[in-house]
Amino acid sequence: MTVTAQIEGLLRSHRLPGLGEGLSSSRLVFPSYESYSLINLPATIAALLGAGLEGAMPPLPSALWSDLSSGVRRVVLVLVDSMGHTSFQRILENGSGLRRLAQAGRLFPLSSVFPTSTVTSLPSLWTGTPPIAHGLLGPESWERAVNEGLNWPLRGLIPPPFLRAGGLLLRRELPKELVSEPNLGPPLVRAGVRIILFFYLPPPGNGLPRLLLQGVKRFPLSEVGGVESFIGFGDFYDFQKMGTDIRNALVQHRGTPLFLVAYWSPTDLLGHLYGPEGEPFQRALHCLDRMVQWLLDALPPAAREGTLLLLTADHGMTQTPPERAVRLADHPALARMLRRPPGGEPRAVYLHVRPGQAESLRAYIADHLSDRFLLLETERALAAGLFGPNGAAAPIREELGQMLLVALDDTRLIFQKEVAPLYGQHGGLSPEEMLVPLLMVRLDGEI
Repeated sequence: MTVTAQIEGLLRSHRLPGLGEGLSSSRLVFPSYESYSLINLPATIAALLGAGLEGAMPPLPSALWSDLSSGVRRVVLVLVDSMGHTSFQRILENGSGLRRLAQAGRLFPLSSVFPTSTVTSLPSLWTGTPPIAHGLLGPESWERAVNEGLNWPLRGLIPPPFLRAGGLLLRRELPKELVSEPNLGPPLVRAGVRIILFFYLPPPGNGLPRLLLQGVKRFPLSEVGGVESFIGFGDFYDFQKMGTDIRNALVQHRGTPLFLVAYWSPTDLLGHLYGPEGEPFQRALHCLDRMVQWLLDALPPAAREGTLLLLTADHGMTQTPPERAVRLADHPALARMLRRPPGGEPRAVYLHVRPGQAESLRAYIADHLSDRFLLLETERALAAGLFGPNGAAAPIREELGQMLLVALDDTRLIFQKEVAPLYGQHGGLSPEEMLVPLLMVRLDGEI
């Protein structure tokens, strides 16, 4: 059995105590925070670059990466928004660049975090902490953190690209508490590692990366030479631009300890509008494949030395035909049981139940929506570790409400106005949403 198949089997069969009874292992996948999750990647990166990440979750099992670590001085992290393990496997069947990397390196799935949302996974990817620790559990928690102050621990660093607060982030500074440690920036800088971050964001997200790296200077692209780090904003239409930026940075800083992140988010937009099975989304991933092929051909040997490439995603996405959606407006009795509008994601919905209405709500879901959603008590989900270990002591209960509604199969709950029909969604626990690829390959090896 290959490493890919072995780890995928472990993740698909992984269960949290008290959750998932009666559900087949193919229907839901739960996060594996202790060993095979995105939150184990930051400590792994820190270890590869000779630094520690105190307060973070442990690194991935060393057997998966220690033989690739000898002489590593530069790590390149390519992060593609909404590219699930299933989508990635399809590209490998017909691609060339990515297949070259997979044959030369090591590929296996990881679990994302819950909810499977950029708002939640990017802070986890930078801090190495689960959602229960950094507290960014949905667009609402981000907006309230920015506009109403902080009522729970927030340790996010790279903000997500699609938020209703996006306009505000263009005009005002963010609370400094949002960048409290742990996060990857300070220990890497102390270890002498230069950090370069490239963001490729659709127009609604152009101003979002104003949140400064704690302990890391920020410079415009015109001052790249000789600085500690910089943040670049790229043309989100063109994967080729990403390849060019990565190549130029590696050439310019060859021989320098380096952590380079290239984050490309337009796949998320295309997936929402056309679905992850739609042609635009598939075409974008084929463009990624061609970019990798070009980068491998264009990168000189001197710029490859001691360089490890990591390619992954923040979460996946599942096909959600609009006709399969459930509209809260069509269930007024359910809406009347709620003391405030639902929160979270359309496939991971936080329900704030009116006092005395919990049993009525359970009965309503059982009678009308049990084939479309899994209903969980929030306390039960927290105690089981769905949002991370030690969830029973979570300070964010009010944010989550009393009940959690998790979508099954291809449905979602529409509780806000949608400006366009959405054919793809994420947030839930399906394999397509929860499993993401991790490809690790030495660029100075045989490729």
